[in-house]
Amino acid sequence: MKDRIVCIDGWRAIAALGVLYTHTWAALNFPKGGLFGIDIFKMLNILGQGVHLFFVISGFCFYWVMNNKRQFSFKNAVDFWKKRWKRIAPAFYVAAAFVLFINFNQFKIHFPLNYLANLLFVQPYIEGAEISGIYWSLSVEWIFYLVLPFIFYLTKFYSELKLFCALLISCCLFNLLHYSHFLMPNSKIWYYGFLANYGHFAWGLLLGYAHKQQLIRQIPYPKCLFIGGLLIAYVGKWLFTAPTLQAVGQYASVLASIAPFIMTFGFTSMIYVSLNAEGIGRIIGNPLFSWLGRISYSFYLWHAVVLDFVMLIGRNYWKSTPSHLVYVFLITLLFLLPLSKLNYHLLESFYFTDVKKKA
Repeated sequence: MKDRIVCIDGWRAIAALGVLYTHTWAALNFPKGGLFGIDIFKMLNILGQGVHLFFVISGFCFYWVMNNKRQFSFKNAVDFWKKRWKRIAPAFYVAAAFVLFINFNQFKIHFPLNYLANLLFVQPYIEGAEISGIYWSLSVEWIFYLVLPFIFYLTKFYSELKLFCALLISCCLFNLLHYSHFLMPNSKIWYYGFLANYGHFAWGLLLGYAHKQQLIRQIPYPKCLFIGGLLIAYVGKWLFTAPTLQAVGQYASVLASIAPFIMTFGFTSMIYVSLNAEGIGRIIGNPLFSWLGRISYSFYLWHAVVLDFVMLIGRNYWKSTPSHLVYVFLITLLFLLPLSKLNYHLLESFYFTDVKKKA
């Protein structure tokens, strides 16, 4: 898209902050704290699904990118892949090199293999090649870029709505086969692989289609619908927690297959409301969130490194308490925001400059 949608940048910011919050919460061993018997910190963990929210956003954004290209050829696909590589690879390669360097003793035996796997975005599929637990999402994102031109080529023969729905349903079926022990039953990487996650992008594609077609031109009671989307997201997340899956017994495989997509349907609903309800859109796309959304990729790439640093310098002080969770989160932000801004200017902004020149 040539013009950024500020509320989408706002959602990127929410996703990035959510991932940082959850990783901070985990680093401090999940401190508890709440009101009226409700663990507020655990409830906020819904934001920890920021990676899946990013997938929905990517699907939405690339619906608009690909929808503007009516000629789908292999040359156009290669051009698209080159642009996407230029967008995500330089910043990631630098971050990956830094992580490998500071953990060299851990990775030195397989250093070339580890780095090559990350350069090719196949790190989740090679045992021991992951250099950071957060980078699996980039592999999923890259594979989405590889298949996206072919998805849109099929729109020549099938309606977009049917095709995107088929993608979502097929992803649920792949998950059902896995959790029923018919497909890669003993795989440790299934949850972090493309086959388990492309349905979240399908929600984004459906969101783009719905927004373009203006399926609901005037949203009634937008605040209620927004809260409803949030509740759906919570229900989806709760349905694939370990206690819930244990409670349903033989139906656990079915629940595990569809629950993540119920959650991202909730995210999709909230985004759709924010796109079509001016007041909510302004709140989500406020100037601070819009700014953070622009640098959210750098924020995501470096947040684990900065969090580890903050935890290290305060290792004799930090306790598993609500107040220390707030302190660590804010101190991490204090270091992370300028680093993300710098990284954006050095390794990302040139891409957008080139896009504007060619526009």
